[in-house]
Amino acid sequence: MIPGSQNVRLDEPGLKHSDWLARMRQFMDEHPDRVSAPALKKGDVLFWNSRTIHGALATQDPRFSRKSLTAHFMPSSMTFGNLFTAKPWIEYEEVGGHRYFASQPEHSVKAEMVSKLKVAVYDNPTLMRLVRRVQRRSVAGY
Repeated sequence: MIPGSQNVRLDEPGLKHSDWLARMRQFMDEHPDRVSAPALKKGDVLFWNSRTIHGALATQDPRFSRKSLTAHFMPSSMTFGNLFTAKPWIEYEEVGGHRYFASQPEHSVKAEMVSKLKVAVYDNPTLMRLVRRVQRRSVAGY
């Protein structure tokens, strides 16, 4: 992760997702002294701002996979989303007074296909505008 990177604006309206990723990579390459890789052990917890540039190092042994649990916490007055869109149509479930939804499906062939489709849409501004128009119409009541 790059502490303090949440204060750097790398996005702009209409920017393709792949261009945004390239800007993050360039920022990281230009500031290698700011990159931090905290040594985490089983059971450790790490919190960061949603705009902080973050990622993971390569797996040391390809026979094993890292396991992690990721959660996004925000005030109830905010709408879940990202730099590219807000998502007011999300249907939350509630447990013990806390609302939640699972944004990442279990790993499966279907989930991989959906992920690849999303990347293709993010990288095509024309297709992205079309998808956003359809989404807005389908959630016009929000």
